[in-house]
Amino acid sequence: MVGFMLTGDQFRFKSQPAVIVPEYAHAAIEDGKSEIYQLMYQGLSAVWAENKLSLHIIGHLAHDQSLTETLYLLGFGAILAERVTECATQEGAPDSGISEFFSVDSMIEIEQEHRAFYPQAPTFILKDTDRDGIRADLENLIAEGNHIFVYEEEGVPSGFFIVGESSREEDTEGFLLRETNTAQIKGAYLKPAFRGKGIGASLLQKSMQWASENGFHRLFVEHETANVLGARFWSRHFSPYLYYSLRYIDPMVL
Repeated sequence: MVGFMLTGDQFRFKSQPAVIVPEYAHAAIEDGKSEIYQLMYQGLSAVWAENKLSLHIIGHLAHDQSLTETLYLLGFGAILAERVTECATQEGAPDSGISEFFSVDSMIEIEQEHRAFYPQAPTFILKDTDRDGIRADLENLIAEGNHIFVYEEEGVPSGFFIVGESSREEDTEGFLLRETNTAQIKGAYLKPAFRGKGIGASLLQKSMQWASENGFHRLFVEHETANVLGARFWSRHFSPYLYYSLRYIDPMVL
């Protein structure tokens, strides 16, 4: 054996039937690696085509430049990045105005604004903005032990970070970091008028402080690579360790 690639979960993504090869479900020897991956993908994609799977997703380690280039030449493009950082003091604005959230209802409006941000260019991802759905999601996050740190201006939430343990077995995010004393940023948003003032860095510092005080050694975050504002912030504080790349196949040829 010189390489392997395994079909993972099949699901609906961007209104299309999708299939994923997780980051732990493929490998190849270094000698002839690019050609091996081309042949493995050629074989698997033929099977996926028979099953009418039009979105092909592969998770791969960020440092593997040769594989990243091979996937690019096969027609893949990045869609998600996972980044990690050690828990350490971050420089930022004074944390006055930052506190742990006090009411789910007070968070609904800003979370609606957060979700309405994603369908805009260049991210183009649809998010559910229904108030009841948001309320249920926030209540579930809190029930699971996550913490929400909020920046308030005149008593109104203007930004927030959600942080908690990333250890649920059904989660695919941060799979390689499971059981490694790693916490996760599970949501973050700052209203446009408050950006560029160090508030985001202060919210991150507060999240890191919580993580460190609760025995976590590092933080990780997953974000859409096309979310240029978010990616710019995360890249200043976190290092990439994993990418998910996607290829779209015209359903008319399947």
